Amino acid sequence: LHFPYLPVIQIGPRSRKIFVPMELLTVAAKPQKVKRELDESQKAKLIRGAAMEPKLRKERIELILNDQDLDN
Repeated sequence: LHFPYLPVIQIGPRSRKIFVPMELLTVAAKPQKVKRELDESQKAKLIRGAAMEPKLRKERIELILNDQDLDN
């Protein structure tokens, strides 16, 4: 691994506990779409996660990147 300090991503069902290093994954050109509508709690969680001031979002991203120490 070139970046062993990056987080791992859980794939598959939660019961299987399959974790893959982030650097080994690629983003699909055509991502899978959710075939059902989100329930109210899922919608609320999505909106809360996305509703953030740009300045605060930038600061959080910078903190995450600084914590990862990607230069080593």
